[in-house]
Amino acid sequence: MILYNSKDWFRALAHFHTSYTIRLLLRRVGMIGLYGTVITVIDLNYFDFKLHIDGTIFSLLGIMLSLLLVFRTNTAYDRFWEGRKQWGSLVNHSRNLAVMMDSQSFA
Repeated sequence: MILYNSKDWFRALAHFHTSYTIRLLLRRVGMIGLYGTVITVIDLNYFDFKLHIDGTIFSLLGIMLSLLLVFRTNTAYDRFWEGRKQWGSLVNHSRNLAVMMDSQSFA
């Protein structure tokens, strides 16, 4: 069992590299960083490609991203609400079943 003290960050950082997940993530992040570095060096040294990007593209992307986020939030809320209704229905049916079983035992 690992005893964890939330106030002792230095000890947690000392064991940071022993986690399998962290090692796997760091390896993948390193590979992506190396790939990006190679592409950047090739682009800066061998190609003279000038691309002018207008700010309108980023504002349109922001609008699209906000709409996507709104739709996903509404969908998640609809799922939550449907689950809440189903759970309430289950509780009511269970309560009614218990009341009917209790009334039948005394008759």
